[in-house]
Amino acid sequence: MNKYIVLLCTFFCVNLSFAQNWSIVNQSGKCGQDVTWEFDGTTLYIRNSHKKAETVYMDNYELEKGKTPWRKFKEDIRRVVIGMGIYNVGSCAFADCTNIQDVRFEGQDLHKIGWGAFYKCSKMINISLPPMISDIETLAFGNCTGLVSIKIPGGATVADMAFVNCTGLQSVDIAKNVVLKDYVFATEVFEGNKVQYRLYQGELRSIPSDVNLGNCEVFGLSKQSVAKILTNDGKGAGKREEVATSKVDTVIPITKFQRYEMYALIIGNEDYRFAPAVPFAIHDANVFRQYCENTLGIPSQQKCGLPGTKKAYRLLLRTWSAGHQRQKQILYTACGCERIKP
Repeated sequence: MNKYIVLLCTFFCVNLSFAQNWSIVNQSGKCGQDVTWEFDGTTLYIRNSHKKAETVYMDNYELEKGKTPWRKFKEDIRRVVIGMGIYNVGSCAFADCTNIQDVRFEGQDLHKIGWGAFYKCSKMINISLPPMISDIETLAFGNCTGLVSIKIPGGATVADMAFVNCTGLQSVDIAKNVVLKDYVFATEVFEGNKVQYRLYQGELRSIPSDVNLGNCEVFGLSKQSVAKILTNDGKGAGKREEVATSKVDTVIPITKFQRYEMYALIIGNEDYRFAPAVPFAIHDANVFRQYCENTLGIPSQQKCGLPGTKKAYRLLLRTWSAGHQRQKQILYTACGCERIKP
């Protein structure tokens, strides 16, 4: 009799374990129009399911409601793979998924990382952002305390506190034409009822052209860190420290209209092989980029700003103009750009 009881208990435990594992693996569903997700027990895949493989958009979620489709097993997610043809990572999509260690982007189509998208992903060590990323929104990587290094590609706008409380950061590499907003890399310190901001003290491998000792603390960067890179940057240090701003740069009119029929290609270049440098070209291109969005009403996903070589410009012009040749209006501006033939 005891033998049968033992066998019955063993059978019950095995089936219970199998049922629990089965409830985790092979889960799938939708997280946007023509966007699907699938979880295999460790990796969460976000895929483009559009029949013509056109660009698709992930849904946005709210942190308080916590209604992401994978919320029941968020503690089991170790890895996230974002497929090709996906425009954005939805707001709060992976917030509080505290065991995510690795995020991979399969294509170069991703342009936007939404508000709080990876908030409190505390075990994420590093992330390789796609080269065409244009917007990193507020708290996108907030409280990612395990993040050790970050490299932000050219042309991106990084919103307020996008990397706030990333206390493990040791190395930051920011392209010259990146636009930084307030306290991007700061750490919040609560003193009584007041919030103070501790500035990033680690290594800076590169900084935007308009960041200098006079304004670096606004972005959450310490003067000590900025001074080191300006000292080590040769002639570039002089250019950066001399960047001056005026009301034209900061007081930018805002329109309520959105011009979806208009596209903007903005090129800024300071350094040349056979000609003198053009100081502040990238700074001016960044300012015009903000005018395009705020004053002219060109949506952020319909602007492209990039510094680079003559060869890179040719490639950019061909691919970009080919993708928008059917649009009614194309606005093109160059800032310190070599004369090139598209």
